[in-house]
Amino acid sequence: IILEFHGDYWHCNPKKYDKNYYHNIKKMTAEDIWNYDEKKKAIVESDGFIYFVIWESELNDTQSIIERFGQLLSQGSENRRSEKTS
Repeated sequence: IILEFHGDYWHCNPKKYDKNYYHNIKKMTAEDIWNYDEKKKAIVESDGFIYFVIWESELNDTQSIIERFGQLLSQGSENRRSEKTS
């Protein structure tokens, strides 16, 4: 399991930033940052890892994080079972 913590500013949380927002420090648009993060996710998932992101703004809602993580684990175990039977 890869657990990644995304800062709302550094990863341009889509709930807070428009895709055209330009991050002056990273010298990228929000959309470019999201694409980079998606590529990283695809790489780790293709290597067989479960990838889970917690956003900075979610930290006060631990119940939601726990529920999402549980759903992800359930989906991951279902996928692994179907791969074994294929």
